[in-house]
Amino acid sequence: MMKLIEKYVTEVLIGIVFIYFSFGYLPFAFANITIVVLAVLFIVFFILNKRELIAFKKFENNYLLILIPFFLTLIAVVLSKDPIRSLDYFWNKLPILIIPFIILSVLADKKQLKTGIGVFIVFSFFAFILTLYKLLQLGAGFHLSTDLSKQATVIQHPYFGIYQLVALVFLIEFYRKDLNTYLFWTLLFVFSLGVLLSTSRISYIIYVIVVFLYVITLLSKRKAMFVVLLLLTASVTVFTTNKSIQKKFTRSLVYKTSPRLILWKNAYLVLKNSKTPILGVSIDYYKDGTKDPYWLKGKLENSKNNSKGLKGYNSHNQYIEFILINGILGIFYLLLILYTFYKAVKTKDVFILSLVLIVGIFSFTESILY
Repeated sequence: MMKLIEKYVTEVLIGIVFIYFSFGYLPFAFANITIVVLAVLFIVFFILNKRELIAFKKFENNYLLILIPFFLTLIAVVLSKDPIRSLDYFWNKLPILIIPFIILSVLADKKQLKTGIGVFIVFSFFAFILTLYKLLQLGAGFHLSTDLSKQATVIQHPYFGIYQLVALVFLIEFYRKDLNTYLFWTLLFVFSLGVLLSTSRISYIIYVIVVFLYVITLLSKRKAMFVVLLLLTASVTVFTTNKSIQKKFTRSLVYKTSPRLILWKNAYLVLKNSKTPILGVSIDYYKDGTKDPYWLKGKLENSKNNSKGLKGYNSHNQYIEFILINGILGIFYLLLILYTFYKAVKTKDVFILSLVLIVGIFSFTESILY
């Protein structure tokens, strides 16, 4: 058994990495246990058995780029008035240090991802089934309801929509030629429906962009035009016939009714009125814990627009979060993110570009590295 595992050690480790990602559908404890198991196995296979790793110099730049959020958190902890108390935020970033190193150390070919990606697709399918079941239990029927979706999705509904979209991208990229035609199109429909059931605005927007990219890349011009027209028709139909989703989109554009615009303005006020706006407000911003953003609007209204910003509210925007916590260093990191997007476009690889777009656009509405 051990010899068999050693023979397929890369596939085993990559498989566990994707189990770790798949546990994003479950409580954090499962992911934490998995990362410990992964780290131990990595040490056993490659240190004790003296197995060769891919030379660090070959992926050094990519790894260091990935580590920047880890270092930004460390700097914010050091600049904190109470660094010992702030260490929790540092420990939460440890997966950034471990997971990419293991992947880059063993991954020689994109094809090696396939088995692990299959694991993620299976998890995503069962997450969809469970969500659909909960929706039916809640009496949703054929009507999309944002309130019911929030209760039904196995994780927060925007993250559920994004995970389903990632599963769809993995399915198209790695399994469109290998799976039975009917099974492939069934799964494609399932994950598309999963995005729809999430009622997440940002997931909808990214879905349209990503599907458009794959359509124009994989299909002939005539078929591409037909599918794009069908996609746009379906999108407009959903938007115009569902008042709940329509309301979500329209209210997000008005400051008084948009929770995120309120959070973003609050973050700006906190940074503007801090003693060190150039360096950011450090982890001290969360020294009293993370507060429920639901109550922020009322508190700001009670201040009669004289508020200098209230601390402890997740800004729900990764870019704003970097600038708020790290100041000018956060701005430099945003420039590196733009460079990463440029590199993704330059590869002309729709898979890489899709993943960058998913993470990059989703970061506008969620602090995904928080």
